[in-house]
Amino acid sequence: MLSKSIELTYKDGKTIVVFRVKVVNEKDELIVKSESMADVNGDFTIVMKGQKGSYSAYYLEITDGLNTEKIENITFGDIWIFAGEQEYQTHSIKYDDDYDFSNISFIRYIAGKLVWSEYKESDHIYSLVKSIAVSLKEKVNVPIALVDASLYEGYADAWMSYETATKHKNISKYLTEIERLDEEKTVDKNTNKLSSMYETYFNNLNGYKIKGIIWSQGSADFQKFDESKKNIFISDYVYLLIQLFNDVMDLFENKIDIYCIQESYCDKEYAADLRNAQAIPTYQIKDIHLIPTYDTFELINEENNKEQDEVSTSEEETFEEIYEFSIEKYLNRIIDLIYIGSYSKNSIDISTSFTNFMVDNYQIKISFDSSYILENVEELYGLEIVSSDGKIIPYEFTIDKNNLCITLIFEEDEVI
Repeated sequence: MLSKSIELTYKDGKTIVVFRVKVVNEKDELIVKSESMADVNGDFTIVMKGQKGSYSAYYLEITDGLNTEKIENITFGDIWIFAGEQEYQTHSIKYDDDYDFSNISFIRYIAGKLVWSEYKESDHIYSLVKSIAVSLKEKVNVPIALVDASLYEGYADAWMSYETATKHKNISKYLTEIERLDEEKTVDKNTNKLSSMYETYFNNLNGYKIKGIIWSQGSADFQKFDESKKNIFISDYVYLLIQLFNDVMDLFENKIDIYCIQESYCDKEYAADLRNAQAIPTYQIKDIHLIPTYDTFELINEENNKEQDEVSTSEEETFEEIYEFSIEKYLNRIIDLIYIGSYSKNSIDISTSFTNFMVDNYQIKISFDSSYILENVEELYGLEIVSSDGKIIPYEFTIDKNNLCITLIFEEDEVI
């Protein structure tokens, strides 16, 4: 989509200016053309069919019949939006000095408008956004533009439309309780206020063909976590999140994927509840995908433990394992799942954590990747098994190293 304003002089309402645009490839072959007429203010918009993402360079030629303007070195790629909170920890990955950062662009709201910038001009972009852009470009091998719609300690409602936030009683009640509902019906763009980020980014990007949204948020809302009202708080936050995602899907006409990054390294008491809350919308809404990252840690004292084990003379002596958050593992998880969900046409993603899934009449056995630690699992959050007639089937479960075995409990006279 090309939008532009020009100065026009109309006489007796008879002046008509038609603009014609064509896109030409490197071989001077016409790829697509379109035309539009300027309005009385001299504004015009031309919409053209997009091309498949690649590093091939095109040029665009626009003319009003008298004057011609040529725009060169145009490439087609994918636009992604990163929306959510900026974390305390840095997510930057170090690259060699000669690393090729071409064909990576960023979009950020600056001085009252959305500004495009290249990687070398991206000091103002959140470090995680920059790392995702580089990794995604390497994985899919097409130019990438990433919108940095992030906020420091941003609340979820900042990315929700004002209409949705106020017309739903459950949401408005929740926002009132956490002191987020502003009586003034004004929206200040690019701030941590109700609907500010929705108006700054989502609404302004409505005309663009967005490939998908990467969502990473929750800690700010859960800072308001009240243990005495735990269930109500969680259900209200989940309801808000579901309506927020529906809001955005409707805005982009259900033509995008949304990837919800699960809380990774939070050690707060509410961490498990937050992860569960982030997962629920992905079960209920089509094209909302969960990216589990709570296991993106690496054992950093493994070699030291091995040496100590060799010299140990006591069988009862144990050594504490120390884990450290791995940005490489974290990024790989995000990029791999985005690739599976939005770029790979021949894969079925049951879950990133499963390596095998077996079902017989009475038992379900799920095998997990060796990096998952299951010994301390005491409850299966949100797992409800229902028969074809709608009856909830009780179950028991056991854990054997990296295997979760779920046994269904039936009455003696029940028929499966």
